Amino acid sequence: MKKKLTVLLYLFLLFKIAAQKNTNNKNHSPFESIKEVFYDIKEGNPPIELDHILNEPNLHLKSFSIKNIKFDREQNITESKLIKIRKGKEISNINTIYERNKKNNISRIIKESTNGEIEEISVFTYNNDHRLFEIKTYDKKNNLLKTQKNYYKYNLLIKKEVINFDKKEKVNYFFDNKGFKTEQLNFPSDKKLKSKRTYKYDKNGNEIEQVEFKQNKKTYKIISEYNKFNDLILKTYFDAEGNATKKITYSISYNSQNDWIQKIEIFNTIRTRTWAREITYF
Repeated sequence: MKKKLTVLLYLFLLFKIAAQKNTNNKNHSPFESIKEVFYDIKEGNPPIELDHILNEPNLHLKSFSIKNIKFDREQNITESKLIKIRKGKEISNINTIYERNKKNNISRIIKESTNGEIEEISVFTYNNDHRLFEIKTYDKKNNLLKTQKNYYKYNLLIKKEVINFDKKEKVNYFFDNKGFKTEQLNFPSDKKLKSKRTYKYDKNGNEIEQVEFKQNKKTYKIISEYNKFNDLILKTYFDAEGNATKKITYSISYNSQNDWIQKIEIFNTIRTRTWAREITYF
């Protein structure tokens, strides 16, 4: 009887989380595509107008990135392309394809270069309840780069274990019964705990606090604030003694559908980075 009540409680929580997520969604038309341009002032780029960023970045910027994302009508990402320009020269051009199974879950993510050569493949497997169980990522030579295993209790995600073979490290993520990440444990190759991070959230599921510990001593804390659209607008960093060391502010512009089209990052009082988006709707 006790087990039955526990299962019913978890089902109730699942419905509650789903309802909360629906309320927090912005009321906009479905995306068809997003073009996003990013540039960093530190790389010798001057602040420029939004139209110039989106339509002719190569005329105004020395170093920047362009990301193009395509969606289907169910708002699944079907394809994305990321181009990186440094000092006027293209250094990377990667096309990412998202394949899905009959249940409409991602089965493979394939990253290709411009000549069609596969750079990286991630393979997704699911358990009997069609929940994500494992992701394996391989390089172009089919070497295993990274694995991620998910662990569930009453169909709720409680733990993720990520092993990065390239960096020789393991990271464990733990989640509460609302699906929020609450703790992160980082292990280097010698398997001894290197650092621990804890997280707290507001009622909308936005991360408002992150604290890191090393050898059981606090090293830093980050407090985050959000606007009415649940977009990050301020991050304040504190040292182990609780002194504020830096502030990062985000100035955000929106279109008529309340989707952001420009973000400007300000480090203390200096403008540092800019993101600009052009959104097409179905």
